[in-house]
Amino acid sequence: MNRSTYSLLATLAAFASLFGGSVPRLRPAEPEEAELRRFQGELSRQTLVERTLQEGTVDFFPIPLQRGEFLQLIVEQHGVDVVATLRDPADRQALEVDTPNGARGPESLFLVASQPGFYHLEVRSLDLEASGSYKVQVAELRPARSEDRLRAAAAQAHAHAERLRSLGDAASLRTALGLYQAAFSNWERTGETTQGAFTLRRIGQVEYSLSRFREARAAFGDGLARFRRLGDGAQEIRLLNDLGAASRRLDLPRDAESAYEQALHLSRARGDDLGEVTALNNLGVLYDAEGEPQQALDAYTEALRTWRGLRNRAGEAATLHNLGTCYSALGQLPEARDVLEQALRLRQASGDRQGQGATLTALAWIDFLSGHPDVAYARNTEALGLRRRVGDLHGEATTLDYRGTILAQLGRFNEAQASYERALTLFRSLGVPFSEAHVLGSLGWLLDARGDFRRALSFHGRALAAFRETKAPHSEAFALLGLARAHRHLGDLDNALLAVEDALRIVESQRGETRSPALRSSFLAARYDFFELAIELLMQLDAQRPGRGFAARALEVSERARARSLLEGVAAARTRVPAPSADRAREQAVQHELSSTERLRRDLTAAGAPPQQIAAVDRRLRALLLANIEARTLRPSAGQPEPEPLGLEEIRSRVLDDHTALLEVALGDKHSFLWLVERESMTARVLPGRSELEELARRARGLLPRSRDRSVQRQAALAVDALSRAVLGPIARDLGSKRLLVVVDGALQAIPFAVLPTPDGSGRPLLLDREVVQLPSASVLAAIRETESQRRPAPHRVAVVADPVFGPGDPRLTRSHEQAPRSTMRADVRGGFLRLPGTDREARAILNLVAPGDRLGALGFAANRETVLKGALAGYRIVHFATHSSLNPNHPELSGLALSSLDASGRQQDGLLRAYEIYDLHLPADLVVLSACRTAVGPDVRGEGMAGLSHAFLHAGAARVLVSLWNVDDEATAELMSRFYVRILRDHMPPGQALREAQLSMLHDPQWSAPLYWAGFTLQGDWN
Repeated sequence: MNRSTYSLLATLAAFASLFGGSVPRLRPAEPEEAELRRFQGELSRQTLVERTLQEGTVDFFPIPLQRGEFLQLIVEQHGVDVVATLRDPADRQALEVDTPNGARGPESLFLVASQPGFYHLEVRSLDLEASGSYKVQVAELRPARSEDRLRAAAAQAHAHAERLRSLGDAASLRTALGLYQAAFSNWERTGETTQGAFTLRRIGQVEYSLSRFREARAAFGDGLARFRRLGDGAQEIRLLNDLGAASRRLDLPRDAESAYEQALHLSRARGDDLGEVTALNNLGVLYDAEGEPQQALDAYTEALRTWRGLRNRAGEAATLHNLGTCYSALGQLPEARDVLEQALRLRQASGDRQGQGATLTALAWIDFLSGHPDVAYARNTEALGLRRRVGDLHGEATTLDYRGTILAQLGRFNEAQASYERALTLFRSLGVPFSEAHVLGSLGWLLDARGDFRRALSFHGRALAAFRETKAPHSEAFALLGLARAHRHLGDLDNALLAVEDALRIVESQRGETRSPALRSSFLAARYDFFELAIELLMQLDAQRPGRGFAARALEVSERARARSLLEGVAAARTRVPAPSADRAREQAVQHELSSTERLRRDLTAAGAPPQQIAAVDRRLRALLLANIEARTLRPSAGQPEPEPLGLEEIRSRVLDDHTALLEVALGDKHSFLWLVERESMTARVLPGRSELEELARRARGLLPRSRDRSVQRQAALAVDALSRAVLGPIARDLGSKRLLVVVDGALQAIPFAVLPTPDGSGRPLLLDREVVQLPSASVLAAIRETESQRRPAPHRVAVVADPVFGPGDPRLTRSHEQAPRSTMRADVRGGFLRLPGTDREARAILNLVAPGDRLGALGFAANRETVLKGALAGYRIVHFATHSSLNPNHPELSGLALSSLDASGRQQDGLLRAYEIYDLHLPADLVVLSACRTAVGPDVRGEGMAGLSHAFLHAGAARVLVSLWNVDDEATAELMSRFYVRILRDHMPPGQALREAQLSMLHDPQWSAPLYWAGFTLQGDWN
């Protein structure tokens, strides 16, 4: 993780709750000629009329006035938000009013006629597509008195201020503030309490826009008290939301929460959708800042639905912005970009320049986190210009804080420091210590990068104190990380360790606040540096003070950083509660649209559609995948505790036996670390850094699948030997011949360790002397065993799903017998897969080893999704799939197994069993075999491992999964599987031993001796 996660978190704290609960509103368009103008009759003294405003119409009423007459009109809104305009006899606009009271309540107009003649009242809807009723009352019509002229002057000043406020630039806002204050003074003098309260709210809103939060809070508080005295519950709700926003900016989160909660309660009691959705959005911002991302996501999701139902685009944009910053903090960068770009388009359409500045800043940060600092700098520059033009000092300071981080990444350290210092000055002038602390932390990271560790320590310490004072756990964790790094550079390893362990406790607590396994994974991946630093510090302390238990504690941190979502999923499989029917229906609807959108994407790609069209479908896919994540959450039974990663002694007692050793490797930037754990001993060693080991692993991985070519065999042998010496060399004398449980990360996960030679120069593969089992983590194995121990064995022996029918181009129809690897690379002309002849032979060989009543053979047309999804496989101890796989590197949830895409009548059907569907299966099998290509492969999620199909089946309840690391040969795979199943079903060997014996027999067979043919399959899970 590149430094200054302070700036990442600044997104949460500084980038836009809904401004004061009062959404920036679209300016009403001037009536166009296409609008229907409807004459509604002349108004005179004491007139009261009621009308229904039709969609797209403008109602107008003539009013005869004498020079110097005072007119007060009241337009009472009943379900439609109207704009009321008075025009003089020359058809010039004399006054326009749109009080911020929504679709209910009065619009009051005050005018002293400057000339005699017919004036006109025009009434139109703010939203030209809306309709509803209203009443017009001539409240006063008399010769003007002195106080009437004050009322009219106040109305004119307020209306002029409204026009200036809509421009949004700093100069206009400052002028508008003076006009509002003049209007308020006149309202006070004339006793117009309601009008004064509305103007007071506008004063607070302008103060807020100018980042004068104390003044804004005072105005909102005064306005709130006035509306309460007036008994106006609707405006009380708006002022509570306003007051909460100002309080949050002043780092008063409890005051903000109290105001928002009051607004929410009152809104629900009154049935006020606008007040409720505003409060929900604003509470989401508070939840996010306080380390409760799941509550924030829930609030934003509900708010977004309501905004869209209300057709309120400004509110929708604000919540989309907040949702994007939340996804960013959770590490979901593509999804964050999608929703932020939606927010930006809405804000550009409405002319909301202040909002555009905030969203451009957030998008620039996504560019930075995605590894594009040059793009980030350009977008940040655009945002900074906008924020300066509108006079948004708080926003300007926030953008400058981000800018400093981007400049530092570009190596422009002096400019970065100047940017931070300007941001610090602005935040101090605004009196917002929380935001000031963020910049102090940013300066600490910059000083750390420049080698000034003592000053870095001071800045991080000051930031930490402020974050603790304001109870901001997100920010506190990163301040502790900065402190730990500074202490480490200064040689104070003990204090560095204390700091990073405190930070890890916060990270673990925050992670637990998110229900979704996918979001938990991305959250932890974005904070993996915390675990790496803790491991490095503990191993440094072990080198200084051997025998004090530091190496064991480092191993325990390594386990805490691995496959946590899988660990929880495996444990939850014991007591998983079915989703309520409504939730399940919603989930099925999302998944139906997901599969159809995925098919559309494939069709567009095959047809060579324009990139922008495919990109739009990709955005929809990501949105649906997020919706699916929200629908699919962990549902353990009530009171079921979440599993904890194992410590050293638990690993020894619950995972190892006298014939088994654990080999665990944690990659690090400068150094990697290895632990070899046995029942009675543990050895810890320092290895080369991540880049060196991963380069060796990638070279070996690239050559092994080509090892049948004589020209490659020597290179492959040298590559695996070099990797073995780098990883296993330091423990060459300790290896022995025990079974090895291998837990690794990064590119090492793509290596079948069984093929590595022992590091003694003999060239003997590890497989010759021991079983090798690869695991996501030792803790996952313990959870698998616990789950398996609590269930009854399935009643039947083997189910085989194999040799699906893929389409009209299937060789069974064309009589083609071309051999193909089991991969997605061979497709027929219709975009499907070629038949794999070996899968039929493989399936029948397995089935022939089992009595007819103890087996299920789903071959050909029967190898379909319904067979799997309807639960037919749940009654079998071994489940075998022999087919193609489909790997989606961008969206691993859409990876899967290819099943029959035609039914027995030749009709097309969905033929892909996707990973997200496998996660939801109830499949308590002892062993699942995925006899297809690259079924262990997927994107490497830091802290979670390769997101391949093996994780999906383990999550579904399988105790063991046999998977492949590369494209496997059809005929060789059929041969390997035949030998494997003979040993399991006839010779009754445990799976680990059976796989080793089958692979050894292939190794010693000249026809199949190349590692390509036998080494690609690895066993994950329990070996027994």
